[in-house]
Amino acid sequence: MKRDDAFDPVTADIGRLVHEIAGHTEAIAATMLELEHRKLTGSDGTGGVTATVSGTGQLLEVLVTPLAMRELDHVELAEAVREAIDAARVAMADELTEAMNAVTGELPQPDPDHDPFARYLDDLLRG
Repeated sequence: MKRDDAFDPVTADIGRLVHEIAGHTEAIAATMLELEHRKLTGSDGTGGVTATVSGTGQLLEVLVTPLAMRELDHVELAEAVREAIDAARVAMADELTEAMNAVTGELPQPDPDHDPFARYLDDLLRG
């Protein structure tokens, strides 16, 4: 960078942007570290099976009540376990979304229906 470039508005703006991005990156990393130590639970529709996941989605525990063990056959029990794990992971996803919104709340959110690479991928695939 030349001495004159220090006062160039474009160069100064890029430096500010890089600094701002670094701040957001640090905030997101700290939030993810905090979430890693959280435990979230979910259960099946009957409450007979409860699953616990970490804030990063790792399955930590599955508890099956004695009643569920007696009343459900192996197929129903498997479905109840899957349902409880899904519910726990949805709780984790909700927690992650809330935490990320707290970090990036003032930033514009992308349009979920817009894929900026779609046109390029179409061109590539169609040759």
